[in-house]
Amino acid sequence: MGVSSHSRLTANDPLRPFAEGNERPIAPLRPYRSMGVHGVLRYRHGLVRSYHLGPVGLFQALLQWAPTNSTHCEQLPMNNRLDYFKLSPQASNKLVELTLQLSKKPLLADLAHLIMLRASQLNGCAFCVDMHVKEAKIHGERELRLHHVAVWRESQLFSPAERAALEWTEALTQLPPHGISNSLYASALEQFSEQELSDLSFLIVAINGWNRLNVAFQAIPGSSDELFGLNKANLN
Repeated sequence: MGVSSHSRLTANDPLRPFAEGNERPIAPLRPYRSMGVHGVLRYRHGLVRSYHLGPVGLFQALLQWAPTNSTHCEQLPMNNRLDYFKLSPQASNKLVELTLQLSKKPLLADLAHLIMLRASQLNGCAFCVDMHVKEAKIHGERELRLHHVAVWRESQLFSPAERAALEWTEALTQLPPHGISNSLYASALEQFSEQELSDLSFLIVAINGWNRLNVAFQAIPGSSDELFGLNKANLN
């Protein structure tokens, strides 16, 4: 798999770390196939890239390649305002890189969907709520739990660690006037190590960044469903 039907990923390809050694050759101009394992990006110069990716961080992994150099992907999320990936590719890639690094953490791989969905709800980011609900369903999350994220305090469907993560997410997303209390901090440390809490906090910072960009520039919910295979969630 690679740029053409006869070439494969090069050693310095930015998506090689996420391809898990399963790159496969494809024919030029082959359409996007699926979400979660295979992805294809079509570029204006007529070349196609296909990747075999794991389920964690597929959205970020695909976007890492798109804005580099002058090769602008035609299937990036549509929006009603400016294209921040095209205008600020270096900054966008740094945010992608941060999200990807955090997604490799075992704890965050388990909690990421809940964290990203709850922060996106609080920030009113329709694009991100739409995306993370669909991603979570595709990756096996129960639909009822997704409905309960907004009312997690009253729900009985979440573990103590998940509840602590959601509470920490809410606190860092909507910073209280007097900061984070000692009691909340102590409560979080009952469920997470200091390393885990630090990583969790950075993931909350990352999703809040994505939320603010997509709210500011009005990314259209569902506009990337075909690109990321989110239509497989069967949610319309």
